[in-house]
Amino acid sequence: MSCDSRSACAVDNRLEEETMDLNYLHSRHQVSLINAAAATSAEARIAHKRLADLYAARINLQRRDLPAGSAGALQLA
Repeated sequence: MSCDSRSACAVDNRLEEETMDLNYLHSRHQVSLINAAAATSAEARIAHKRLADLYAARINLQRRDLPAGSAGALQLA
């Protein structure tokens, strides 16, 4: 990454941090669903399902910005 000023670099870094890689988000979503299915208590199952729902929401937010027809919405668990 090349920046012309320190403030431009700070903005670029913040945008990179806010926009997670979709592959990472999909991976975390799947792990959360697996953990929810394998949970031995209702509390753990609820917690992992909520994480999966948060990842799905984040994925859908990022997909919204993709070109039309390139990706469908991810359904909440």
